[in-house]
Amino acid sequence: MNQAKINASWNGQRIPPAGVNWQRATYGFAFPQLFPGGRFPDGIPDISVAAGPSPMPAISGTQGPDFSLLSPTVDIAPADDITWQKGSHTFKTWQKGSHTFKAGVLVARNRKDQNGRSRYNGQVAFNPSATNTTRTAFADALLGNFQSYTEASDDPIGHFRFTDVEAYVYDSWKATRRLSLEFGLRWQNDGPTYTQANNIVSFDPSKFDPAQAVTLTASGNAIDTTKGGNRLNGLVRAGAGVPADQLVRVPNGNSPSVLAVPAGAPRGFYNAENLFRPRFGFSYSRRHRSFLRQTRRQHYFLSAQPPTIYPILDIPEWQYIQPFRWRRWGRVPLGGVSD
Repeated sequence: MNQAKINASWNGQRIPPAGVNWQRATYGFAFPQLFPGGRFPDGIPDISVAAGPSPMPAISGTQGPDFSLLSPTVDIAPADDITWQKGSHTFKTWQKGSHTFKAGVLVARNRKDQNGRSRYNGQVAFNPSATNTTRTAFADALLGNFQSYTEASDDPIGHFRFTDVEAYVYDSWKATRRLSLEFGLRWQNDGPTYTQANNIVSFDPSKFDPAQAVTLTASGNAIDTTKGGNRLNGLVRAGAGVPADQLVRVPNGNSPSVLAVPAGAPRGFYNAENLFRPRFGFSYSRRHRSFLRQTRRQHYFLSAQPPTIYPILDIPEWQYIQPFRWRRWGRVPLGGVSD
């Protein structure tokens, strides 16, 4: 008996902002974004206002449109199972035994496109532990004295893919009238999750050179550039870089900052593995209406979601943010930006 089937499923998560409450103009935000990227530019930044001093509580901040999710997914899984039975009523099963053999194969293909949901609208933190502070986070927010400001250059989209292939063989043998044995072996080839554009980066300890390690400032918020070092030390890009036909999806794929990270890692940062899973079981009838049954088998569960990397600027301790239109400020001086 041959049973062939194919399963396919589609689903999508789409969470766009509604109305105009996500726009900077609605609240009079006067400072611009440092980068023009993102699906919803000119959105309000994420703002957090810490508690303190007592009894001043923390104040619920704002949430910009960078939370917006775009994630369509497609799963396709064809499968085929073959069953061959030996030992039907034409055989003397109590002498020859009775075998039922099964074999099958499964191929699963997953396609998922998802944006990174980076903080491309900006993220502002007001905290009384900052250097330039009134010791009250709410007062700092009114004055624009922020502790830190972070903004991603874009909201990248990863076109994630993976393929899994499995096959098995199985034998159910009725050894005697009371004893049945089961033997099986499953082979599994788990492919890693990769992106079509190879726009992912990971840290490889074998690529890290201690002689090029960077030094942080005393506050731990930035790299001390006077001490030298390579901030990209140990990073590696997937594959051979962004293919030419994918540059439309990753416009900065050949930029100097991207090419500064060496390529050459496996596309999903590890090679596909060949895994074998044995199975054994038995069933024994003790009496007419009672029996014992035991099955042992091995499973593998593999999961991988590599990160999509994009440039981020962190601006610690700078009086630039003015959330409301009480004062106007120019663009932040680039000399005060550290990454």
